[in-house]
Amino acid sequence: MSFQCSHAGYGDRTGMVLAQVITAHEIRVVVSEGVVIRATVDETWDELNQRELAQSELLPPEYAKDLAIQYIILSHPELDLELPGVWAFEVLTPEGLVGASTHQFTGGNWEVNVSYAVVMRPDYTVSIRYAGDVSFTWEGTVDQSGSVEETTG
Repeated sequence: MSFQCSHAGYGDRTGMVLAQVITAHEIRVVVSEGVVIRATVDETWDELNQRELAQSELLPPEYAKDLAIQYIILSHPELDLELPGVWAFEVLTPEGLVGASTHQFTGGNWEVNVSYAVVMRPDYTVSIRYAGDVSFTWEGTVDQSGSVEETTG
């Protein structure tokens, strides 16, 4: 979502002398299981913790899993999918393999694989297999800003 602010900068600026400058911003909010887990402004400011983001701060693979599942649930409410209360976690990366990693999350009827190149700011490739009453597979990507893109459905 984009918005404009009447002053430059981020966070609580109470008591500061501010130049009045119309500044365009973009905020990205990530919600998982009804809870806001990440809110960033211009990929620079952590709105939840009111602090500047470190350049090395990454969206971890488990958030990529949560974002992909949330995307499916919001895109297909007719499926009435059940989320597990607990997820099991396993690293599927073969021993000795460098440069790539795959994490697997399983719970209830869900199996989610999150693969990524071991680079500074990886995009995640997410593969989901759901084996409930209405079974399906899904593939997509999640980038470091939290954007989800479906590649097959």
